[in-house]
Amino acid sequence: MSASPIYHNNIKDIRGDGRVTIYQRPRRDGSISPIWHMRISLPNSTGYHKQSTKTASEPDATRIALNKFDELYIRVAAGSPLKASTFKDVAAGWEREYRATQPATRKEKHTRTAIGVLKKYPYEFFVNVKGNIAIGHLDDRMCQEYFSWRRQNSFLNGRKFVPAEDTLRKEQNLIVSLLTYAHNKHLIREIPKLNAPIVKDNRRPTFSADEWKKLYTAARKWVNDAKSEPVKRDRFYLQHLILILTNSGMRIGEARELRWGNLETIKTTEGKRLKAVVSGKIGERDVVMMPDTHRYFERIYDHRKAELYADPQPSDFIFCHKDGREIGSFKKSFASLLEHASLTYNARGQKRTIYSLRHTYATFRLGPMGKVSVYDLAKNMGTSVAMLQRFYGQEMTEDRAVAVTQVNKQPAAKPEPNEKQSYPFR
Repeated sequence: MSASPIYHNNIKDIRGDGRVTIYQRPRRDGSISPIWHMRISLPNSTGYHKQSTKTASEPDATRIALNKFDELYIRVAAGSPLKASTFKDVAAGWEREYRATQPATRKEKHTRTAIGVLKKYPYEFFVNVKGNIAIGHLDDRMCQEYFSWRRQNSFLNGRKFVPAEDTLRKEQNLIVSLLTYAHNKHLIREIPKLNAPIVKDNRRPTFSADEWKKLYTAARKWVNDAKSEPVKRDRFYLQHLILILTNSGMRIGEARELRWGNLETIKTTEGKRLKAVVSGKIGERDVVMMPDTHRYFERIYDHRKAELYADPQPSDFIFCHKDGREIGSFKKSFASLLEHASLTYNARGQKRTIYSLRHTYATFRLGPMGKVSVYDLAKNMGTSVAMLQRFYGQEMTEDRAVAVTQVNKQPAAKPEPNEKQSYPFR
């Protein structure tokens, strides 16, 4: 070891073989710090482990260094590296492998979102708040401490909020993925069992049948009251989006990316139904919509045809700006509509979002107004039976969830007849 004379004169070779040494560091003013540090190397392992003993007592520093040598020897014998990997280092490796192991059917934006989730609040806590902890120190106790910190330090648009338990569960799944990666790379000996955050109330903010009627009635008036054509156009598209989402259960992202060529009509034993091929989180799937939903698409088609003076092309976005670009977000306009209809919050004080329409669809289909098995519904919505029962099971028993009920159709805006026009999806 090359060092200054002061540094060299303060090295103590504890074992006599150079494997365990302690030393005191020189200060800038030429004096020596009283605190002893240790440097350890192991047979059949490269690199050194350097750490402060946090004591000015040479006997105590000697004991601490020898104990650390034994601890590291066991770790290396078990296949782990000498130098403990930090959360930051492991996260970088995990990100590369996570991208490479995602199925080809998964959209890149969903992969980016998952990586972004881990690198936001978990990264802030484990790297910045906890001082970039060694990955081996990330256990259930530390994870529960993270959940507590997360609930107290989450902000959206500058305003503090408490994240939903489902959000924390998703973050925990990514942390487990990180730990699994560390285990596969022999950076930790075993994957710790992490207990999920306690869920007090899973129910998502939805609309009751009366509230849904109030919403689509208010939306119709909202469109008619628009002061300019551009505003009326924006409101018209939102009006029909909410009708379609509540009658199909599609995710907002799936609906935004719909093109006219994704629609077709299929024959069933109960008549014709409109079907859309959507690209969701786990690939493509078919979404069969409620009866009469085709009417809403027909109105959009007619509106767009009048703008273009020609039929829309199969490759054209359904929900588009006047120039044909996909509408990127309906968030602000939907919030404005909710405020207009006095429906921003539900009875439990939860703020509704556009995803509340998907949750409303599920609640209607599984509640007294529905007639569907939970298994068929899960497939149509691109989710799992467990997820449906977890979030929408409060209004049904498990047996009833898989049974049919007497009513065939949930409340919906009354469609306007339009049988003279022909449509490519009809």
